[in-house]
Amino acid sequence: MTTFDTGNPLGSPDPRDLFDNAQNTDDAVNGEGKTWVDRFGRTRVSMKGVEEAVPDAIAARDDATSARDAAVLARDASVAAAGPMYLTEAAGRAAVADGETFKVQGSGNVATTMYRRTSAAVSTLVAEFPSVAAVDGVSRAFQGAVPVEIYSAANEFVGYYLRTSDGALSASATAACAFIPVTPGNTYRIKASSFSASNFKLAYRASKALTVGASIAVGVLVDRGVAGEREFTVPNDASIKYACINVMLSSGAWDIRGSVSVHVISAIDFPDATARAAVSGLIAQEPVGKGDLGSLVVNLYDASRNVADRYINLASGSANYGNISVSAGTMLGRFPVTPGLTYRITASSFSSTTFGVILKANDDPLDIYSLNGLEPLVAETSSTRLLSVPLGSSAKFAFLNLVFPSFSWDIRASLKIEVVEEIGSIRGRHLADAVARQLFSGSTAGRLRGKRWVVVGDSITQKTYRSNLNYHDYVSQLVGGMLIDNYGIGGSGYYNRSGVADTITSSPDFITVFLGTNDWAGAGGTNLPLGAFGDTGTATMSGCINTLLSGLIAKFFGVPIGVVTPLPRFSNWGSAAAPNASGYTLKQLSELIKQYAAHYSLPWLDLYSSSNLPVWIAAANELYFTAPGETVPDGLHPNDAGHQVMGRKFIELLARL
Repeated sequence: MTTFDTGNPLGSPDPRDLFDNAQNTDDAVNGEGKTWVDRFGRTRVSMKGVEEAVPDAIAARDDATSARDAAVLARDASVAAAGPMYLTEAAGRAAVADGETFKVQGSGNVATTMYRRTSAAVSTLVAEFPSVAAVDGVSRAFQGAVPVEIYSAANEFVGYYLRTSDGALSASATAACAFIPVTPGNTYRIKASSFSASNFKLAYRASKALTVGASIAVGVLVDRGVAGEREFTVPNDASIKYACINVMLSSGAWDIRGSVSVHVISAIDFPDATARAAVSGLIAQEPVGKGDLGSLVVNLYDASRNVADRYINLASGSANYGNISVSAGTMLGRFPVTPGLTYRITASSFSSTTFGVILKANDDPLDIYSLNGLEPLVAETSSTRLLSVPLGSSAKFAFLNLVFPSFSWDIRASLKIEVVEEIGSIRGRHLADAVARQLFSGSTAGRLRGKRWVVVGDSITQKTYRSNLNYHDYVSQLVGGMLIDNYGIGGSGYYNRSGVADTITSSPDFITVFLGTNDWAGAGGTNLPLGAFGDTGTATMSGCINTLLSGLIAKFFGVPIGVVTPLPRFSNWGSAAAPNASGYTLKQLSELIKQYAAHYSLPWLDLYSSSNLPVWIAAANELYFTAPGETVPDGLHPNDAGHQVMGRKFIELLARL
């Protein structure tokens, strides 16, 4: 049912591909055909095909059982009819005449072997008869009770191992590793005599080449509570061909060779993990969690990955703020992340003095620099915070503070980290394509997630000490991650940003302009007059607003643009506020900004009249405008509480763009 057939590669954001994905997914989930064809022309099994395959599989299992019984009878009859059994081929050959057959006792999966004597020195193999164990094994494997073994000692290599710190392949004459052929998206169960965190490691490789160096990714083992067993799911990365594991270290002091067994336990050909889990649950008839699908809650916190004497620097005045610093007794935790996913962190304390999270493209604590500085977190409850990793991010690991001895602060015992799954469905059937789930959800979050947002503003938009996070950070967290291009400059306004369009070098999906409070205050000593609507140039406020907005529209005519009025100030709020030195109030400036927005058909957010931040009330001023670590509010710059309120307002604006 592919309509546009663009031929674009996997991961394409082209709306035509999204349409084709949605149409094909609907056919796969709701159609009556047993197969469907994706936009690359590949035939795949539909939900209908899976449903119909289940009874067929049960019937085939019953047929296999009958066939097994018949095979046992045939084997026994053949063995009995063949006469006496001998210990060796030579002994049997000596006991019979030319042309006669004889049996030799077998071993393992072979119960007995039949030969025909050709001469006194030569005999020819006629047949091999399987043992009971062999027949039972094949039967059980067919029925799913004993999955097919994919681990082979032939793929063990002495002289190499995976570093437990980062999964890189390294050389050592006293170690050994093994390669396991895997398929991206499949889940495997591994059995072994030891999964010691200081020895066992799993990482993904493109080949069995013994090339020392970094692996594609480090594998995450899931403990389902069965002793001696772990599970792992291979990421949907087409370059992954093998899982590599350590099987021997320290000249055999730790050695699991001979105990390792690996089976495929989930190989449904659906490109999305959520859809695969749904179908796997349907076939196994085992519920996997809450709601229509839900999630298996897996704690991603692994104490073996903790880093001693390192911490995330939270001192805003430090040159290393938002990066990794060194201090004896402190401790960092780290866990793997995937762009586009949201993680719930549960802990006993989220003190702003000690708790912080950063994202990095690697898990090396000696590489001290984070990707973005401190990451914005959403307070879900008093004991949980949500971390969203934006789509398109290069992040592979998150680091967080665990221990600060100087503050008697230690959250290790209470820490739990889990993925917050998002589920989309059509008529109860889960969508196989993540982008299609967002498209069909119709929600603002689904439409904004992963998009690039240019925020033009002053010090309220800029990152400053007045708040840990800004309104755009909270919006990003609430929708599951956005790419923020921050064009906030303290002290700026329309008076000196009229050419801002020329400074924007990225390709945004949305633009918002939040200026005006410094214009009213006469920042820069300009004290421009308000002017008349329709002014051009930069001699009046009206002309500056007109120039800025018209310039943005001319350059980004295909990008949704939103305009935001200034917040009320403690020194100027409401309808009876006093004018500034140029003779106009903040309300009059806000009305002029709205007039230009309407003139250019741009949606606006009137924070002056509807911010829900009553700065003129002393208690509210203290609550919303007192900077972290300070005791006196400034009546102008919102703190985190104020930015959270603004964030919800901005989501309303973005929903209209």
